[in-house]
Amino acid sequence: MDGGVVVEQGPPREVLGAPQHERTRSFLSRVLDPTHVAQLGQPDQASEPPEPPRLPADDRHNL
Repeated sequence: MDGGVVVEQGPPREVLGAPQHERTRSFLSRVLDPTHVAQLGQPDQASEPPEPPRLPADDRHNL
């Protein structure tokens, strides 16, 4: 947004990977790590979700 006006919209991958408006480019240059921005155009890497923490079977107080 710039002055209350939406200046850019679209799928996050497109807006973050190739912003069209100067206000968006300026904002992203201050908040995003450039190495992450470079990876936005690449296909996602499949990964497994983390394992949930395991509680002892008799630990009823920490549910």
